[in-house]
Amino acid sequence: MPKPSTGPAVFALLSSLSSLAIAQCIPAPGAPVVIGQDSITGANAIGFAFPFNGATYTDIHLSDHGICFLSNGGVPAPPTALPLVYTPVAASLVANTAVLCPFWSDTIPLFGGSTTYRIDAQATLCTITWSDVVSYGSTTPLMTFQMKLHGNGQIEFLYGPNLTNASTFPAPADNAVIGVSSGAPATLPAASVLSTGPVTTDPTIFQAYLSANTFDMAGDSLLLIPMLPGWVVIHTPDGAGCARSEAYGSGCDGLILTCNDPVHSLNWDLTTSGINAVSPLAFTLFGLGRQTPPLPLSVFGVNSPGCEAHIVPLQVMLIGTVSSGTATVTLTMPAFPAFTGLKMVAQTMAQTTSFASGVATSNAVEGTMGN
Repeated sequence: MPKPSTGPAVFALLSSLSSLAIAQCIPAPGAPVVIGQDSITGANAIGFAFPFNGATYTDIHLSDHGICFLSNGGVPAPPTALPLVYTPVAASLVANTAVLCPFWSDTIPLFGGSTTYRIDAQATLCTITWSDVVSYGSTTPLMTFQMKLHGNGQIEFLYGPNLTNASTFPAPADNAVIGVSSGAPATLPAASVLSTGPVTTDPTIFQAYLSANTFDMAGDSLLLIPMLPGWVVIHTPDGAGCARSEAYGSGCDGLILTCNDPVHSLNWDLTTSGINAVSPLAFTLFGLGRQTPPLPLSVFGVNSPGCEAHIVPLQVMLIGTVSSGTATVTLTMPAFPAFTGLKMVAQTMAQTTSFASGVATSNAVEGTMGN
């Protein structure tokens, strides 16, 4: 069925939401590329002869949906865009020309196309970035992903922390496909699970996500190393270098711990709410790992039923002053790139009148340091 266009009126509405934009953690170097909705561009220079499955290509054709085709000055010509680009189906990988899919899904730009897509063509590295895109039918989350083509034939895919496949257009538009192929003529091999770091002797390698919100590598990176024939895949959790945070576990006596993302050189603020009025101070404890499974405080001789310890080992404690049941402590993150990907966990303790021990604990948060 034909896919409805977002139309000028909708884009005007979305543009009015620009104040909601969030800075993306994956840098987007290079010149902007204008890509119409549901289309494939003409030839964009890679900057060098990119070796791919025994051939070389000087140009790449980009789509707004994360599927790209290789050529030499437009030869061979890329396939017809519609309905291909917004209908991610693995069989299409071997039905057209040489194709690269960092994240082939039904995405559109939220704020128009002039700054959403960028290409940086250098002598030995070509970087292509899709920034502030959303799944069709949605205005959140804002998502970024990137592909890097190296002069030695290696290919990198980098995924922002919010990336998912969640189009509201009828299936299979909510599907997603990532991978590469020499295109036709070829037989589609079995799908891989790329996060397991597979090794293949087939020039086509891919993973298909067959239903909405199933993409499982947000914040990660993939490196595809050519073997001629085949590929070695290296999956790096948190390899995109993005800061992120996650709450886990349960608190007791109403204590809830929240935080922002721990970004290099900025403040990591951790706020505990629901603190009992008897407690003038809150004690936020920091560690480097999750306690799995959580330990009831009774293990430590503390009589606080339902309260648990969620972090190990204890490294630092910060004390926050309670005001109206809330306390915030702050850590300034170092500016050193070497700390990218470092995970830190935290949990808060406070006084209470609800338990004989006089102690209550919050849930925990895990922060991953990054950009």
